[in-house]
Amino acid sequence: MAWKIHKGDKLNPYSYAQTLQELMLKKAISNHFDLEKELLCRDVRIKPLTLFFIDNIESYRNKEGHLRKLLESFIRVEVTQRLQTEKHIFYRRYLEKTLEEVSLTHGAYFSKDNTDKDEAIEKEINEILHDKQTLLSLDNPRRFIFSKWTLREGWDNPNVFQICKLRSSGSEISKLQEVGRGLRLPVNEYGHRVKNESFYLNYFVDFTESNFIDSLISEINKKSKVISVDQIKEKLEDDLIRKIVEKYHLEENQLLQKLTVDDKIIDFSRKFLLDGFQRVKMLYPLAFDGIDSDRIRKSNQMRSKVRIRSEKYNELKSLWEKLNEKVILEYRFNNEDEFISLLSNFFKIQKEQFQVEQLNEKKLIVAIENGKAIYLEENSVLDSKMIAISTMRYSDFLKELSKVIYVNLNSLHKAIINSGIDLNAYMNATTIRLIKQAFNKFLLYNAIDKFSINYKKITNSIHPTKLTDKKGNILTEINASDIGMLFTNEGVANSYLFDELYYDSLLEKENIKTTLKEVIVFTKIPRNSIKIPLVGGSTYSPDFAYILNFENGNKQLNFIVETKNIDSKEVLRHEELQKIRHAEEFFKGEVKIHFKTQFSNNNIAKLIQEAYYGMKD
Repeated sequence: MAWKIHKGDKLNPYSYAQTLQELMLKKAISNHFDLEKELLCRDVRIKPLTLFFIDNIESYRNKEGHLRKLLESFIRVEVTQRLQTEKHIFYRRYLEKTLEEVSLTHGAYFSKDNTDKDEAIEKEINEILHDKQTLLSLDNPRRFIFSKWTLREGWDNPNVFQICKLRSSGSEISKLQEVGRGLRLPVNEYGHRVKNESFYLNYFVDFTESNFIDSLISEINKKSKVISVDQIKEKLEDDLIRKIVEKYHLEENQLLQKLTVDDKIIDFSRKFLLDGFQRVKMLYPLAFDGIDSDRIRKSNQMRSKVRIRSEKYNELKSLWEKLNEKVILEYRFNNEDEFISLLSNFFKIQKEQFQVEQLNEKKLIVAIENGKAIYLEENSVLDSKMIAISTMRYSDFLKELSKVIYVNLNSLHKAIINSGIDLNAYMNATTIRLIKQAFNKFLLYNAIDKFSINYKKITNSIHPTKLTDKKGNILTEINASDIGMLFTNEGVANSYLFDELYYDSLLEKENIKTTLKEVIVFTKIPRNSIKIPLVGGSTYSPDFAYILNFENGNKQLNFIVETKNIDSKEVLRHEELQKIRHAEEFFKGEVKIHFKTQFSNNNIAKLIQEAYYGMKD
């Protein structure tokens, strides 16, 4: 099928679903009427108000404004539906009065209104700002109030039971100040405070303020001096990442992928999303043993730096410089059709993973327990609704997807057509993110078997490195944390490059202590110093580099080791096996480098013996 995209083409246009703002508005209105029924069907009635903060004033003030028309249509639908079943005499009349003139159910105050001479608006503003008695009268149908942000300094109304933010705060202001507009003891129909009951303020925010509750609780506890604010982390810090990686034997990239894309616990700047810190503590409890203690500083002799035995570097130099060469990774296909076929197969396999963009509601209740602010999550299977909130046109979807997976538009379109899948329901940002994530893994899993790869040197510039300065001279010391997060006073092997024992696992510790006569020099490879590019965009970092000497110096071998704290190769996931195969490809070349994976039941002596006999073959 011949097909080309030209500038300005509009392909498969798709009507937009409800926006997030519309759904929040609808949810707040529906929730208001639930509250209203509960509070107005009591013996002594309480009239609830809902406060909306909006950005676009004209969309409300203009009689034909989108927000105003939407608001009134939602109210009509909601009231009409409730009248079909409502039997309470007073409340039924109240709802009927609402339908008589829906425009009277809402009002607003904006600072620009001070210059407005419209008499009706002036009356509305006066009622909202100054006449609480009229606003809370049961003869008055007004119960929805709109404002740009926080109305006027000092404004409040005791019967605000809901606040819905249809706009962001725009700045980091106090969360207590925000909710304070509604944290009041309500008054009943006779103007008396209701003191003998507990009432909740419903506060609606969208995903851009997913940390709202965490921030609010932190602020409450800080002001009440109950708990140190430092105990509620806002960002995933490097120390915690290292702890998790060490305790659970993960790759750093693998961990960050899980926390950002898979589990949505942190954003791409590593800030915790809603209850993210607590979720990390639940997922990785071992990493929190002594997280704030001096556990890794258990020796008074432990320093922040570790010394390099500079006299040993000359033997390691050639291998070290080879490892630090700058390379690019080439994907090699025989032709474009071969790639399109692979991409089509990917789409067929991944179809079940595509998602409709949906609104997921989460209800969190702030409470005080043992003198400390906490939150409780309340969910209902029946109340949980999955609603599509946005889509993209096919052309826009194709262009955005093309950018993130680095595939030209024509090839991408052909692959989608060839796969036979219907993308109409899945054209959204979530699907693009999922495709990017899945496609990178798909390429990694199929590399070498379905297409070849090649590492190509791109520059002669090597230094500075983690061990050398910009002139290539060996450093005297480096950061100890780059070698290991744990320390022991035990001695190191004579051939080891560093003079102290820093390590990240028991397997590493044993390697560093083991003296073998065949080893001229070896080193733990400093953290993040060697990153082998992998298909799909991630990297791979080996752990040890050895220079081996056999047959009285007649044969020498460069030996690279990757440690794995598991028993055997059979336990390795497909992803890890592919990373090892990439490393084997990377170490092919002019300088012969032998690469080996060490499992927890292998000692380093056995691996070196295998390397020697492999070299003889």
